[in-house]
Amino acid sequence: MDITATEGSSFTKRVVNLQDCTFESATIDWGDGTPTSAGEFETGNPPGVKGTHTYADEGTYQGSVTYTTDCTTNGIVNFTATVGDAPISAQGRDISPPAGRQFTAVVSHVTDANPGASASDFTAQIKWGDGSQSAGQVTAATYSGGFDVKGTHTYQHTGQAAVNVAVTDVGGSTASSSSTANILAPEPLVAKFTYSPSRPCQQEPIIVDPSGSQGGTQFSFAFTNVVADPPGDFSYTYPLPFGPQKVWVPSISSPADWWSLPVGSEVRIRRPPVTVTLTVNDDYESVSTDPQTITFANPDDVYVVRVGYYFIGGSGPWHPGYAVYYSYLERKSRGPCVLAFRLPLASAFASFTSAPTTLARESSLTTTVKCRRGPDCVGTLYAVAPSRRRPAHQASSAKRKRRRLPYIAKKTVVVPGGSKRKVTLHLTKHGRRLAHTGHLKHVHLLLLMRGDKPHKRKVKVRRVP
Repeated sequence: MDITATEGSSFTKRVVNLQDCTFESATIDWGDGTPTSAGEFETGNPPGVKGTHTYADEGTYQGSVTYTTDCTTNGIVNFTATVGDAPISAQGRDISPPAGRQFTAVVSHVTDANPGASASDFTAQIKWGDGSQSAGQVTAATYSGGFDVKGTHTYQHTGQAAVNVAVTDVGGSTASSSSTANILAPEPLVAKFTYSPSRPCQQEPIIVDPSGSQGGTQFSFAFTNVVADPPGDFSYTYPLPFGPQKVWVPSISSPADWWSLPVGSEVRIRRPPVTVTLTVNDDYESVSTDPQTITFANPDDVYVVRVGYYFIGGSGPWHPGYAVYYSYLERKSRGPCVLAFRLPLASAFASFTSAPTTLARESSLTTTVKCRRGPDCVGTLYAVAPSRRRPAHQASSAKRKRRRLPYIAKKTVVVPGGSKRKVTLHLTKHGRRLAHTGHLKHVHLLLLMRGDKPHKRKVKVRRVP
């Protein structure tokens, strides 16, 4: 016998009639390449075999049923399944494009009753209401499900226009929608920014202000000709309106591995001009740019390698804590930038956020490190928990004189520029994991980023399970 169905829709139907015999078993091959399924006996006059299935696509399929009764063993009966295309519907989307400017916008939303449909199953034609038409692009809708029809067009005059969309499914189903284009007078799209100071010093923040721009909904700053360690250009994107932004541009050191040089070695620190381009976009993919070149007041400085150290932890002569050494650069002569004679070379600055430090039961410290807008921050994070000193009446003189190292943790940190990242450290003592017993109240954190000044903070510990 023959059956009918709709693509994408589950159905349960009889596929074969049987003789009036005792039913034992049946297997159904649906003819579409899917695995066979067990048939179910259905009473009636005559009795038969029914099954449940879903055809993914429209078409005609030749299926078969293999059955066994007390009258027949492994009998085979063929059937034909005619599967129709699932219905589709379309709903128009009103738009408000500017006159005289090309735009791209969604003009219709399509829904298919077949849950297995894809965007490639559809074609669309858009009539823009001004005597012109063009093919639409069908894409999967990001949030609402279904599919969006997007088109690109330019209206020459302000006013209103009726937008009609015709959508055709690969299986033959069709749908149409209508919407209105409210064509507005074009708002000027202008990218304009200022920066200060006009001739910045190396390692000094540069304030870029895009408030002079007009007509956009999003802007981005792109910094090119930035060759540093690590190398690479960078950019940032923000929604409009937005105020002034503070950005650092990395310097170029020669040699690049200056921190491995002997103390007193001279290092050249250069910063060639940097091209900064402001790009302003609107909702209709129009673009305006404003490129400017920033020249630095001290493009070629000479520094001298110095070594400093930070002392963290410790609580007395028998608990000396932990000393961490770092290299920094000191300017050999003041030059035009007199405000910073001793200055670390900053490829990128990092800092701790105000988030509390948490200590899990297994002595896992978690804190947050933030990297300023610019290149990635690369360095090392240290954590030291001060040792407890026993009172004199609880410890012998020999024990009090024994040198006890504080708990220490160390981890390499890489934070992308303009972002923040949680960092987890595991406290150890003599190379072994420390079992936390609840006495730890605070911890010293030291962040040493490559070429950056040290960041030290004593933070309270908040216990978590």
